[in-house]
This record gives sequence, structure tokens and C-alpha cells, in this order.
Amino acid sequence: MGEAPEVFNVVDQDDGYPQVEVLLDSPPEELRVKVMKAAKYCPNSVITVLED
Repeated sequence: MGEAPEVFNVVDQDDGYPQVEVLLDSPPEELRVKVMKAAKYCPNSVITVLED
């Protein structure tokens, strides 16, 4: 995923609808900005960030 490839991976599916795979369930604080951008710019709005 363009915004946070350390945290998310986009997997192409046979049906043409890509699936987002989470690589890090709890990314470190230094990736926060990237993760928030990924959620904001996700074209299908499938990324949600939950705060502890």
C-alpha cells in the first residue's frame, strides 16, 4: 500500500477487488502519520484506526 507499506499489503484477488492485508497489528508510534494517511486515502475506506 502506497502510504504505509510497512503496515499494509494490497493483495490482488481473482475477482478484481484487492484485499488489504495487515502486516503490523500495532504499528510503532513513528509510523502513526503514515497509518493515518493510509486510512484517509484508502479508496474503499476499509482501513480503520482504533486508539488504545
